[in-house]
Amino acid sequence: MAISLQENLPRTSVEFSLDAEPIQVGDITVWSGPVPSGMDSDIEPSELEFHGISEEGGDAVSVAMMRLDQGTSNITLDDGTWWEFTWIDYLSRGYFSHSDLYHISTNATGQLSVALYDSWAQQWTGGPLQGE
Repeated sequence: MAISLQENLPRTSVEFSLDAEPIQVGDITVWSGPVPSGMDSDIEPSELEFHGISEEGGDAVSVAMMRLDQGTSNITLDDGTWWEFTWIDYLSRGYFSHSDLYHISTNATGQLSVALYDSWAQQWTGGPLQGE
């Protein structure tokens, strides 16, 4: 019996997107929650990126990002707006899994959203940039 490896198979991204509606806390927009159950994976946080997205004139653009393995990051843009990203690796340490927590906030205004990019699969997992 011989085992052969197949080459050139398509890579599939993690099946998780940050589609939840944000909440407003004063002038701050916040997305926060846990990764849902059923999302146990062997994906390393270094392969996933949170992106802050701003839509202007019909074009969605990533204006700030953080790789999940960084844990936390605060990015201030040239216009003075900031994006703060937090990832808490909770149960399966070192892997993207259920019960991990995310918290993303910004003082930016306009049409805002957040998205997850899977750098291993080189695909957006959802959001306005999916398909690019």
